[in-house]
Amino acid sequence: MTCSGRDLTIEAVNTTGVVQYDIASATRGGARRLMVSDNPETLSEANFPVRQGVLWHDVVRSNNGTVQHRIFAWHYNVLADPVKVGITLENRANHGALKIEDVKREYRIGGDEVNWITDIGGCISRAVLSNTMDARTADQTLIKQQQSGQIESFIVPPGKLLGMVYDFTVKSTDSGEIQYTVRTVASRDTAYDLTLVKSAPLPLAPQAHPRGNWTFSETNAVTPVYTAGTERVIYPTCAKTKKDGSLPADQLFTAAASEQPQDSLDNRAQFGVIYNVTVPVTNPGTQNRTVQISLNPRGGSYGGAVKIGDRVYGVPLMRTNQQKAPVYVASVPPGTSKYSFSLMIAGASSTPLGLLVETL
Repeated sequence: MTCSGRDLTIEAVNTTGVVQYDIASATRGGARRLMVSDNPETLSEANFPVRQGVLWHDVVRSNNGTVQHRIFAWHYNVLADPVKVGITLENRANHGALKIEDVKREYRIGGDEVNWITDIGGCISRAVLSNTMDARTADQTLIKQQQSGQIESFIVPPGKLLGMVYDFTVKSTDSGEIQYTVRTVASRDTAYDLTLVKSAPLPLAPQAHPRGNWTFSETNAVTPVYTAGTERVIYPTCAKTKKDGSLPADQLFTAAASEQPQDSLDNRAQFGVIYNVTVPVTNPGTQNRTVQISLNPRGGSYGGAVKIGDRVYGVPLMRTNQQKAPVYVASVPPGTSKYSFSLMIAGASSTPLGLLVETL
């Protein structure tokens, strides 16, 4: 179940004593709504005590005739039988129809025979950043007023995990406010019509897996300025708190910022999010200096994908903060330069992720 393409290289590094500095600033980005369905992550007798149920939903009301969506879903079936998991859309308006267009998705189903970070989450992250997700047609492309349709469903065998990112666009056939609900739903009866499942979402499971809906799907972050020739520094991204205990600038996908805050949980690791980061580097000298920017896990095992210019690389599995994956080795001219790239974390990874900047 490996995915094709080049990976960054991993090198050993001693980060003991390296000073960490918080992200300087971050803003919301991206036109897609993000829906994260990762809680309950484990479909067990305790967390899924029903025959059919709603895992999560996004309740949309908009005066825009077109709405772009991204769904990140991550659900592990530990029940004794297969489970059907699907995405449905209910058109709750009393006028017009909704068209489901521009559907792209990348998904993986696997169990203990694969590594979830690299073989499931990493492959999905790479496909999103490289825009190589599979194009498909929704099962129902036109959903009339007061009706429901299925976009797609998957059979998840016992002991298997379903991980996916799903992009699509909803367009109205007439003017006026559109009202609809997108749901991730599951059924123990694999022949059951998932469009009939319209109950309230299952309660949040005690495990701290994220859930929520946000009107954006990207983070645009900027680190503090690094001065070439000075000591190495680490800029943690997706950290839970700043050094002073306050909320980091890049913690944008909080439960409080979700469209349904009361039933959501922080998406601290930013699953399903494209994280764009810029590292400004100043060179006070008169000669070029060589500066390296690397990814360095700070919270445990990490993997995913990175986009540098037009090229996308896999981020191989790193398990400790004594490893790094170089992204840039730059010859920095005198003055201030900026180095930008995009990240997507693989499902099952741990954060924060450090950006290690050093002069070689």
